[in-house]
Amino acid sequence: MKKILTPALTMLLILVAVSPGLASWEEGVTAFRDGRYAEAVDEFQSLVNTNPVAPQGHYMLGLSLLQMRETAAALEPLNEAVELEPNNATYRLALAKTQLEAGEPDAAVATLKAQDLAAVADAERDGFGRLLAQAATRSDRKETALAALEGALAVEADSKTLWLASAHVAQQVGRARQGFDAYAVAYGLDQSDVELGRNTIQTAFANARAKDGEERRSWYALATPIATDLAGADPTAQHFLLAGEALMGEKEYDQARSWFEQAAEADDADPWAHFYLARCASEEPEEALSHLQAALERQPGEGLTPQIHNSRGNALRRLEDFAAAKAAYAVAGNSEKVAEMERLIEIKTGNDKWAAEKSRCEEKQRVVQEQLKDNDFLSGTAAWRKLEQEAEEALADCQPYLVAAD
Repeated sequence: MKKILTPALTMLLILVAVSPGLASWEEGVTAFRDGRYAEAVDEFQSLVNTNPVAPQGHYMLGLSLLQMRETAAALEPLNEAVELEPNNATYRLALAKTQLEAGEPDAAVATLKAQDLAAVADAERDGFGRLLAQAATRSDRKETALAALEGALAVEADSKTLWLASAHVAQQVGRARQGFDAYAVAYGLDQSDVELGRNTIQTAFANARAKDGEERRSWYALATPIATDLAGADPTAQHFLLAGEALMGEKEYDQARSWFEQAAEADDADPWAHFYLARCASEEPEEALSHLQAALERQPGEGLTPQIHNSRGNALRRLEDFAAAKAAYAVAGNSEKVAEMERLIEIKTGNDKWAAEKSRCEEKQRVVQEQLKDNDFLSGTAAWRKLEQEAEEALADCQPYLVAAD
């Protein structure tokens, strides 16, 4: 472990003359400076034995034990230093670091939460924030950790580290909107962090996919300004896709199409741009099929290929090509849609047969009626009655179709 020299420790090493138990203090400090930590432990232990109310002795004993990698043993003297001087931020920070190193993140959160961050010197405030962020994300007591982070943010509202930790913990306790807002603030503080920008957008997308209807659309709406700004500031195919996906989720298909076209132009080998263009053209199945074919030609991976074939099935179904749709759904592994297409094929086959029979019978009926019309001068005679009987017999097999027609 590297030697810990905080600003407060440096001051302690300078002001040895006013320290309690002068001889033990001086010898302990000298040993600590020289890297003779076992000797430093002995001297500072002697000091706290003779002057147990001196927090400096407990603090230095804890630091000396830490240098010897005696983390568990260091907890007791550091905790004692904090109890003796609870407003000393240096002691509290050292204790929290040690608690975290000892695998006690809940204790570290409690230690840091008890400190008024506004009273911490600027030189140590960043360290407090970073340590609190680490402890909070590891803590099992998420609500307590989140409350500690919120308290710290009330003082350090421009801390990207704290906002990121707050986002992470908020998501873990199921506060989706609070988590997204925290990510968005963190990204707003450092827009050069494009990875954070992408993660913020993807967080909104993940929440959107878990919702339906207007709630789903509202999540995409939250992502849109971030995604379009990112695409404008850093114009890459990946960012064009994110902007398009956000707008597509809002059902702003014309605007989304523009971004996807830019993505396809920026990276012609990427199948996703063509897949998304097909989704924007869902009301135009022939155009959608063209984009889906382009996506397949660009060798999509195993994750995208089934989606492409499923979308092909949807487009072919709209065109009422149920057999081709069934084949596409089969490749996609969508057994439910395959069964649906089989039912539609059966219905269509029956409807086509019915239509053919109906057409045949209507033609037969037309011929019979023409014959009767040509012989209507025989009306009322035995010959007419014979013609009517023959007409009835000729159309006997057509009655179901002709009745339906009427």
